[in-house]
Amino acid sequence: MNSEKLKTVIIDDEKPGRDNLKAILADYFDDIKVIGEADDLNSSIQLLERENPDLVFLDIELGLNTGIELLSLVKNPSFEVVFITAYEDYAAKAFRTIATDYLLKPIDIDELREAILKVKQKIFTKVSQKLMLESATVGNISDNGGNLKISSTDGIEIISFKDILYLKSINYYTNIFLVNGKEIITSKHLKDYEEQLKNNKFFRIHNSYIINTEYLQNIAMKEGFFANLVDGTSIKISRRRKDEFLNFLNS
Repeated sequence: MNSEKLKTVIIDDEKPGRDNLKAILADYFDDIKVIGEADDLNSSIQLLERENPDLVFLDIELGLNTGIELLSLVKNPSFEVVFITAYEDYAAKAFRTIATDYLLKPIDIDELREAILKVKQKIFTKVSQKLMLESATVGNISDNGGNLKISSTDGIEIISFKDILYLKSINYYTNIFLVNGKEIITSKHLKDYEEQLKNNKFFRIHNSYIINTEYLQNIAMKEGFFANLVDGTSIKISRRRKDEFLNFLNS
């Protein structure tokens, strides 16, 4: 999963309900992007097939139908669902579906925040499992020709060393930042990439960062030493790596 916002649709047969939720999401959740809305069964199915969202906020009652009926008609849903309704009696049925959470109207901000966090955790878990499976099958390796073969959420990618700006450790994963602004999350540890890249103008300046020195603009001193890259990124150089890094640059 990359750093993009969660693509979200709102399905509710009452326009005030949709507008209220959109306003709350806009005010409190920068990581949510509402890409569509629907108010009945048919338009909802068309919306889901057309937009392929990450997250669906779904009202239980949709006119003559229900949100539970809607989910039963969607083949192989890949999105996460949070039910939002004024009817508490539907809770048990809702949780027997693929729903991640169930919220009652009027919407409580803290409960909404918790539901979105659950959604993110589920998405991250699915992405992680996919990455580990692909990594075990193919592996992330250097082809010794200046390229990395990387298993990412988008499949298998071949990345040229010269296209890599820097790499950042995220727990047991690595986020690779490319010169063109793209980010790729992989299931390999940063140390695995350190071994592959160490003789190709890359240097691990911090426990969590490896940079491509081809894109080093300057080194600044401000309460420590920082490596400033050409895109404006500033990364602190750890004290124990500073002297080795300066020697690396001089050599």
